[in-house]
Amino acid sequence: MISSSRFTWQQHVIAVDSNPSRSTVNSTAYTFTYEQIEPEFHVSREVAVLGLSLFVIGLACGPLFLAPLSEFYGRRWIYIGSFIFVFIFIIPCAVAKNIETIIITRFFDGVAGSTFLSVAGGTIGDMFDKNELSMPMMVYSGSPFLGPALGPIIAGFINQYASWRWTFWVLLIWTGVQLILIAVVIPETYVPVKLRQKAKALRKSTGNEKWKAPIEIMTRSLTKTVLYSCLRPFQLLFFEPMVLLLCLLSAILLGILYLFFGAFPL
Repeated sequence: MISSSRFTWQQHVIAVDSNPSRSTVNSTAYTFTYEQIEPEFHVSREVAVLGLSLFVIGLACGPLFLAPLSEFYGRRWIYIGSFIFVFIFIIPCAVAKNIETIIITRFFDGVAGSTFLSVAGGTIGDMFDKNELSMPMMVYSGSPFLGPALGPIIAGFINQYASWRWTFWVLLIWTGVQLILIAVVIPETYVPVKLRQKAKALRKSTGNEKWKAPIEIMTRSLTKTVLYSCLRPFQLLFFEPMVLLLCLLSAILLGILYLFFGAFPL
C-alpha cells in the first residue's frame, strides 16, 4: 500500500472552479428578465419568480450528494461533469417557448451549479496549509455574496439593449469558456484520488498488483456515504446551537439580499 504526506500546491495556483460567483450570478441575472418574460409567456410576477426560487433550492439540494461524490471520484471530474450539466441546462432557458421549461431547467441548473458552493471549499483546503487557509477561505466565502450583486448589473445592461434570451446566451458563453479552462487548467487536488492514480500507474509499470492506495481498500460504500451526507447537515443544524445560529444569520442575510432583486427593476 502506498501512502503520502499532505499534498501541497504552489500558492500562486488559481483554481477557476473555487470561485462560486458564476453560479450565483446565474441565479440573480434571471431577475432582470421578468419585464420581458411576463408579457411574452402571459404569466404573473409570482410565477416568473419561481425561476429564481427553484434555482436557489437547487443550490441547497445539490451539495448533499455532490460533495460526497468528490471524495470517491475526485474534485476535478465532479467539477467537469457538473459544469457540463450547467452548460446544458442553460440552453433550454435561452430557447424556451413557455415558462415551465425555464422553471424546471433552472432547478436542475442550480443543482449542477451547487458543486462550486460545496466542493470548492475542499479544493482550497487541498491547496493551502492550515496556517495559510484563512485568507483564501475568506475570499471563497465572500463569493456567494459578490455573485448575486453582479448578476443584476450584468443582466441590466443586456436587457436594456437586447432580448431577455441574450441574458442566457451570455451566461452560456461564459460557462463554456470556464468549462474549457477547468478542463485544461485545473488539476486534481484531492490527495486520496492522487494516490489512487499513482497506484494504478505503479501497477501498470511494475506488473505488481500489490500496490494499493488507501481509497482502494476502504470498505465504505458510496450509497452509505451519500445517505450519511444527507443526514449529517441536519444533525449539525438541530444539535449544535452555534451552527443553528450561524445558519439563521446566513439565511436572514441571503433572504434580504435576494429580496433586493425584486426592488432593483422598480
